[in-house]
Amino acid sequence: MGGLFYKLGRSLGYVSIPAIRKSKWVWQSLTGNEAEAVKAEGEFGGAMAAELRLKFGVSHEEPHVALVRGIAERLSACVRNKLRTFRVEILLEKTPTAMALPGGFIFFSPPLLDLCQRSPDSVAFVIGHEMGHVVRGHAMERVLRQIGAEGVSSLLSRGLLNPALRETGLKWLESAYSKEGEFDADEFAVRVASAAGYDAETVVPLLRRFGELRSSAAGASHYFASHPPETERIANIAPLMASLKAKPAPGESKTPTG
Repeated sequence: MGGLFYKLGRSLGYVSIPAIRKSKWVWQSLTGNEAEAVKAEGEFGGAMAAELRLKFGVSHEEPHVALVRGIAERLSACVRNKLRTFRVEILLEKTPTAMALPGGFIFFSPPLLDLCQRSPDSVAFVIGHEMGHVVRGHAMERVLRQIGAEGVSSLLSRGLLNPALRETGLKWLESAYSKEGEFDADEFAVRVASAAGYDAETVVPLLRRFGELRSSAAGASHYFASHPPETERIANIAPLMASLKAKPAPGESKTPTG
């Protein structure tokens, strides 16, 4: 997926920048109210999502589309912050991958659906994980961390990618989240999937399959390489899963925050 991200980043300077500039997303995110910040983030992410669809295409195969969008709707209903919206699409990518863009645009490849065995419980965990990156602010933080204030100012003031950003192809698109961010997204996924009525315990065999593929030659994928080892991910969520198996106290909500 590194090449995919690189090509997408290089093309943003020619198609998406007017939409990015119009949204004034950074200033609203830093100084506006929450509704303005979420709206601006959505405009920025929407510009990138449009470019991603244009460059690589998305599937309109109804069984797959209906599966991921139906799951996303159930999960979204359990996100406390109703300003957040999510759209999941099937990206025509030949390697297992899922990604979240700022604003709640999530892309899921057919090979990853195959790895999930098209199980709604397993797919719910992966979508929930990507939703977690959006809700917890990881997707937006990655943009700001890689572009920086100077680069953002250039985008907004001139509507052009500066030479350094154009050379690197917006490297933030291919940078990995921190280990803490991945663990946080896993925990969010377990909580939101459980709250939506999915069997969160399917995450353990799913992650084990991911680990087996990572160790094989066929598993040389950016998606797996950018995540912590699956044994660590399973160990991290084990206490949370144990607590969710216990009966909630009266009045206690399992709905995730964010």
